[in-house]
Formats: sequence, C-alpha cells, structure tokens
Amino acid sequence: MPQKSNTSDKTLNEDILKELKNINSQLLNLNNKIEESNLLARESKSNEDATRYTNQMSPLPIFALLKHCSTMF
Repeated sequence: MPQKSNTSDKTLNEDILKELKNINSQLLNLNNKIEESNLLARESKSNEDATRYTNQMSPLPIFALLKHCSTMF
C-alpha cells in the first residue's frame, strides 16, 4: 500500500510542478507586456515633451535659415 501512496504523491507533485511552471510562464508573459507598455508610455511622453518644446520655440524665418545654411558651405 505505501507504494501506491508514493506513486500518487509523485503524480500530484508532478502535476503541481507543471501547473506552477505554466503560471510562471504566464507571469513572465504578463511582465513582458507590462515592460513593453511602460516603454511605449515613456516614448509617448518623450514625444509629447519634444512636441511641446518645438511648439514653444519661435520658428526662424526661412531667409534666416537659408542664410545660416549657406554659411555652412
């Protein structure tokens, strides 16, 4: 009889281990999605900041820009 108990315990432990590995895999996938989402949010924030900065700058008149470029060559 003890042999049967050991076999069922081993099977139960294997099932539990398999389920824990599955849960761990799902958690890793969720973590990767969260990291990707955070990265996209940081990029979006950076783009918003850059747009805000660009909009605050006064644009150079085109002739001043052309004059500046012509002195570069």
